Amino acid sequence: MEFEFSTTSKILFTSLISTIGLVLGLALTVFFFQVSVLDALTFIAVGITIVLAEATLGVAIGSRYPDFSDGPRPRFVTIIGSIIGAFLGVIVMLLMSLPLVFLLLGRIFLLLPFSLQLSFFLGGMLGLIFARISYSLSIHSVDGILRELPN
Repeated sequence: MEFEFSTTSKILFTSLISTIGLVLGLALTVFFFQVSVLDALTFIAVGITIVLAEATLGVAIGSRYPDFSDGPRPRFVTIIGSIIGAFLGVIVMLLMSLPLVFLLLGRIFLLLPFSLQLSFFLGGMLGLIFARISYSLSIHSVDGILRELPN
């Protein structure tokens, strides 16, 4: 149970810090582009799912590839883990944008009606699925790390 609390608290702390940038981005978007309330709420909802997906991915990578070496500049994650995390982070972002791309292509080539909110909703759902998968993976890794610690 302790490992679930540790994982959840790390994800929530990272998400809280990232949400500050999200809110600032929303404020600038509303100020400069005068977007509607629905678009602003969509921006926040999708932004939160992106933050959660990336934060849980970061915790999953950090718990799979920890680097506890003592040196002049501690890394906390191995170099290989950093490379894998960066690559997977880009993959998650690209996969979350697929509904938008498919709906835009459907509008251009098939003349289908386009819904920005639907594409964001589907991308957000993908983000939540990735967040859940990463969370499940990180729980087991953090459990292993905490079991190895001396009492």
